[in-house]
Amino acid sequence: MTPRQRVLTALNRCTPDRTPRGFWAEEPTWKRLFVHTGHDDKARLLDDLGIDVLDPIQPVGPEMTPEQLKAEFGDRLSFHGGIDMQHLLPHGTADDVRAEVRRYCDPIYSRLRQGTSPSRLQAWPDRQNLDGTSRP
Repeated sequence: MTPRQRVLTALNRCTPDRTPRGFWAEEPTWKRLFVHTGHDDKARLLDDLGIDVLDPIQPVGPEMTPEQLKAEFGDRLSFHGGIDMQHLLPHGTADDVRAEVRRYCDPIYSRLRQGTSPSRLQAWPDRQNLDGTSRP
């Protein structure tokens, strides 16, 4: 079972071959993992570790744009998050949120069919903004 199949199976409340594994790390941790494992490629390292989900996706830097994630990880991983909960959800309009959801649905999530969402709320956004994450 591929990581994508494993996550979709679990999301559909069926039993995958094993529990999907998620991963998140700051840059210093990545560097230590590279030194420890001898890898220099994030995608290969995550594959060797049996990681299925990159979590969370918080798009405040260029390394977390949907285009960059697609280029770096391709179809090997599932992604959790993607909607900017530090700036966009608390301060943007519902139309801004819908536009961002559409942007993420195109390169990353369209083949995944599981949608996108804020991974963790840090400030309580306007209700219309939350609605925009589920109805692009």
